Amino acid sequence: MSISLKEATCLIHQGTLLQLQNQSLVKSSFSTHLKNFFIPHRKTAHIERLLSFAKELFNSCSNERKADVVDFCDALIKKYQNVKQLSSKFIQFDRVLGLFRKNVNAEASYITPVNLNLLAKWKRYNYDEAIFHKHPEFVDFLFQSTLISQMKITKDTIKVCEGKPALLVEGQWMPYDKLQETFSFKFYPEYNETLLYKKETNQIYSYLDLGTGLIEFNPFTTGLNRPISKITKKEYLETLEVAQRFIREGEDSLDVRHKKRRFIFQIVTSTVKTNTQHPLTGNFNKFFAKPKHSYIRLINPEGEVFETGYILGKKLKEPLSTDKGKFRSVDPWEFTQCDERIVTNIAIDKKEFKKAQAYVNNYMTSPEKPAFNYIHQNCTVFTRLILKSSTGILIPTEMSIFKVALAITPEFMRRIGLFFKRLGSAIARPIIKFTPLILKNTISLITNLVKLVVKATTAFFLSLVNLVLGGLGGTKGRKFTDHKVKKNLQPSLIQPQSWFNINTYKINITAPLQQWQQKQPSTVIYKNPLKLAISKKNKIFIKN
Repeated sequence: MSISLKEATCLIHQGTLLQLQNQSLVKSSFSTHLKNFFIPHRKTAHIERLLSFAKELFNSCSNERKADVVDFCDALIKKYQNVKQLSSKFIQFDRVLGLFRKNVNAEASYITPVNLNLLAKWKRYNYDEAIFHKHPEFVDFLFQSTLISQMKITKDTIKVCEGKPALLVEGQWMPYDKLQETFSFKFYPEYNETLLYKKETNQIYSYLDLGTGLIEFNPFTTGLNRPISKITKKEYLETLEVAQRFIREGEDSLDVRHKKRRFIFQIVTSTVKTNTQHPLTGNFNKFFAKPKHSYIRLINPEGEVFETGYILGKKLKEPLSTDKGKFRSVDPWEFTQCDERIVTNIAIDKKEFKKAQAYVNNYMTSPEKPAFNYIHQNCTVFTRLILKSSTGILIPTEMSIFKVALAITPEFMRRIGLFFKRLGSAIARPIIKFTPLILKNTISLITNLVKLVVKATTAFFLSLVNLVLGGLGGTKGRKFTDHKVKKNLQPSLIQPQSWFNINTYKINITAPLQQWQQKQPSTVIYKNPLKLAISKKNKIFIKN
């Protein structure tokens, strides 16, 4: 016997399985339950028929019945949105119903977590909420093609032309239907990223912060040869004034060379929110979880901004194996929400500017691509060596395993260790005072030998851990250096002597670089940046 729509809604909430019989809703029979239990795909097909019925009902019902129909559809979505084979269809249907819910109740929006998350991002990026509700296919296109991530950091927006959403393409507004005809997107295995391309030419298109909209631009083959943004003359002069606060070793603020430097080198790192006060994990978080990724920018007197970062080529099967890396302009961390963007400005001259560009070009055009290793050759090594190669300025990125261990030790354990160290010194001092010189030298020799054995033993045990995590795996690649001599970086355990060498475990990380940045008078910290954090004037904040 058929049941009413309201009764069907109540039964779905109660967990009762319904079925269609002559386009009418009825309770499922015991035999249907039994068949669905033993043949799962029958139940999926059953639910799919109910979903199709709900869609037809919503599209054809009168306005008077719309509210009851939406209640039924909502019950269906809540009950079956997690059915794996149908989840995308329920998400799409939820989007269709969202606009009706919004018209009835301004506070209502969506049911599925996917749609709720997308809407939250859309609002945070400051785009018109009406476009999100009225044009779901267009919104899906922006998210799936990753264009939305690019647009959020540029000057670009969305325009509605004759009722259709449109994007700026090479200076001209292009409606969504034309966009679909002209462009598509796909995953590029060689870049490990989804990118937009023009169908006619297969050229990759990207958003840059230049005010021209989508333009032909491959972020993986450009390096520092094309600008990704342009700041105003006023912004350039303000940023240059900040950059000239950085004083190089052996110089002072009155140095003639310093005043003639009209180009700018920017070192950029980020921080994310994490608990740095926890008694056990606070120091670890402060050192490893909070500081994130470094990359560089160059700015010329015309205000053109060039940017690149060094990142992993593809996901590693083992975390400490060695593989190939790649350069990306714009750096991917520009698209990542962070707590702070820390930018250190350094004034450089034209020759140093050209050297930095040539440094990246040298590695990008080399037949042997640069290597990537999370410990020995990562983003911080690139940042350190491009700055040293082009300007001679030294920055810290490398720490010994012992210093790292000390830095991440919980505070209460440090205090205990310091107490026993002082106690030992207090006891040993009077004993050493009356010890014969020959005995002191013997003790010193034995102590040094013990230290060597301890270091070699420690290195060996660390090598065993390294081996498990991939220290012998991967492939060699070019090593970053501060000169033109070509060297290769091999997997860290490929040489037998490295198993017992504690220097194998010098680690390159962002934390010491960030500590150095925070001491520089030319460093600017941007809180919760949404747009590119280049100059003080272009600070724009994410809405909380």
